[in-house]
Amino acid sequence: MIRFSSSKSIIGLVLVALTVLVSIMWIPSRNQIYSAEPHELEYVGSESCKECHQEVFKEWASSVHAQAERPIDPEQEEPAFNPPRSVRIVDTTSEFFASDDSYIIRTEGKEGTIEDFKPVRVLGETPLRQFLIPEDRGYIQVSSLAFDPTTDEWFDVFGEENRQPHEWGFWANKGMTWNTMCAECHNTRVKKNYDLEKDVYHTTMEEMGVGCESCHGPGEAHVEWHRSFHLTGEDPLQTLEGKQLIDSCGRCHARRAALTEDFFPGDKFLDHYVPELPNETDIYYPDGQVLEEDYVYSSFLMSRMYHEGVTCLDCHLPHSAKLKLEGNALCLQCHADKINPTEHSHHKVDEPGGLCVNCHMPTTIYMQRQPRRDHGFTIPDPKLTIEDGVPNACNRCHDDQTPEWALEATEEWWGPVDQRINGKRSRAIVAARKNDPKALQPLMDMAKEDPLETWQAIGVSLLKGWMDDPQALLAAASLFDHPNPLVRTMAVDSLSLMGNTFPAGLQKLLNDPVRSVRLRAAWLLHQQLEDNEPVIEELLEFLRLSADQPTGALQLATVYRQRDRGNEAIQVLNRAIEWSPDSEILWEALAGSYSQVGRNNDAVAVMEKARRNLAESAQIRYSLGLAYAGTGDLPSAIEVLNEATAIDPSFTRAWYNLGLAYHQSNQPEAALAALQKTVELEPANPDYPYALATVCRDLGRTEDAIHFLKMTLATQPNHPQAGQLLQMLMSGSR
Repeated sequence: MIRFSSSKSIIGLVLVALTVLVSIMWIPSRNQIYSAEPHELEYVGSESCKECHQEVFKEWASSVHAQAERPIDPEQEEPAFNPPRSVRIVDTTSEFFASDDSYIIRTEGKEGTIEDFKPVRVLGETPLRQFLIPEDRGYIQVSSLAFDPTTDEWFDVFGEENRQPHEWGFWANKGMTWNTMCAECHNTRVKKNYDLEKDVYHTTMEEMGVGCESCHGPGEAHVEWHRSFHLTGEDPLQTLEGKQLIDSCGRCHARRAALTEDFFPGDKFLDHYVPELPNETDIYYPDGQVLEEDYVYSSFLMSRMYHEGVTCLDCHLPHSAKLKLEGNALCLQCHADKINPTEHSHHKVDEPGGLCVNCHMPTTIYMQRQPRRDHGFTIPDPKLTIEDGVPNACNRCHDDQTPEWALEATEEWWGPVDQRINGKRSRAIVAARKNDPKALQPLMDMAKEDPLETWQAIGVSLLKGWMDDPQALLAAASLFDHPNPLVRTMAVDSLSLMGNTFPAGLQKLLNDPVRSVRLRAAWLLHQQLEDNEPVIEELLEFLRLSADQPTGALQLATVYRQRDRGNEAIQVLNRAIEWSPDSEILWEALAGSYSQVGRNNDAVAVMEKARRNLAESAQIRYSLGLAYAGTGDLPSAIEVLNEATAIDPSFTRAWYNLGLAYHQSNQPEAALAALQKTVELEPANPDYPYALATVCRDLGRTEDAIHFLKMTLATQPNHPQAGQLLQMLMSGSR
């Protein structure tokens, strides 16, 4: 029992009791606080955490996360702008100086003229700072000119690439718009708020920089819990573990497509994003090493580490983001009883080759100054360097030696790398990218049998080029029930080139519990679905979210067109062309949309404009030729199709349609010459000798027609029209 020996003590007790009573009176009930969805709770800012978490706050405050974005600070910016300086990159000289109470970047703008730009915020800290420049309609652009505070130098993050003002990726254009390219990952709880009709951003954020609530979720309930003297149950603060933790880090540390802008810590990554993986493009090297700026999430998903349960916090401190240990000590936390670094690496541990990370996490420099380690924990494969030019860690370091030298050493130490599972994966991807028929079986094996589920997803995604083979289709459909949603997502994605005929099991995935699977299925099946079905509205929400970029606008317009909303498609595509005037597919889609609503003259006018803008585009001239042919203007069709073949003499379909246009214009010799070119370019395509046969028939050149019909049937024995025509001509010639 506690005894109080004085009136002061009694008064103190009364005050404490009153404080507790008052606090209980104004605290909401437990249900009121903790049953709320994350978006219903308030963000309170990182400063509110400081009082109780001083040491943690101190660690975070000096981290790259806290400094991910900040206002202009004269003390920090002064060395970059004062004294004035300039830098010449390729053929443009840019200047940097202070003016009155602001800083100025004088450089080339989107109109191609030198202008003065006043930055308002800064992205990043070390080794580079980029500057944010506001434009009209809520746009904020990221300057490609950056300052390196460690070397006191200005440079261009694109190096000598020399992007031009009309290009999507020029700093003042869509490829460098902060609202959609940078904001979400450099700040806390960003809402892009893009107005599709007006092309205006109303972007908001809860806190500048990556604050506490970016990882822990809105802090209102946690603060109230503390204020209640912990009387309302468990602490509601998000503490993430395992795959939840990795997904929360991955939302920013991934190259991915956003499906929503409503991710909260603890959510599934695939409910809000779809990660980029090694595919038929050169985003990654075939062995999974990063090539383009791919960040780390997908690489980590491909690693054995991920599948063994390793998480980000096994290596990184949570609030400073620094490494927990230096050198091999970090890896030996888990591998001490399995690997002797000296024996395994065949290098001394005090040499670069003796560091685990130098062999299994090679470094790539991005943005000219920023070194990043590959988180795929890949295995060096010098033989793949010899076979396909893929870099290997051995020759990254020993750049004075040949890949053959490295191969001899690695095979002596560790055996044939191409016989290991990672070697088999890499070679399957190499074959797939070359459209080698021999890739089919290895890809199906990867999709169905690889011990790492991420590689199963990669294997099935690469099957898309083989879907005319029943085995490939069966392999993809067999994964519709796979327990891993990434595998299901990529199984659906593998059907994207099939047209409109899909396996019966695809329909059920419209109700999959994971959004990435549902949306992939809805994208393929949307023409079969009614407007009032929930998954259609979910699909349109996703497409509207991404419609502030050319690719997203094209996807939205595609759905609009296929749902007979051609005028809406025209509006979206006209804007997309303003952002990316070099895109052939956008011009063609716009022309197609005009044709769909019966505005054929406008379709031709659009393609003529594209013809002027894209002086070296054979594809545009080909499409314009088809448009002119569709209106009956054969002379114009012949003119632009000739331009197409002049630009690209190997453009077989242009030669083919040119031949048909000549034939319809009663120019038989020109028609025969153009069609003969198609047979020379693609002798295995039965369309071309058959076209020659019909022209020869019309000209009364029966023997030539019979010759080309036999050529057609040699390529396609069951060609019905060729067989009938040959029979008719043969009987008539007797």
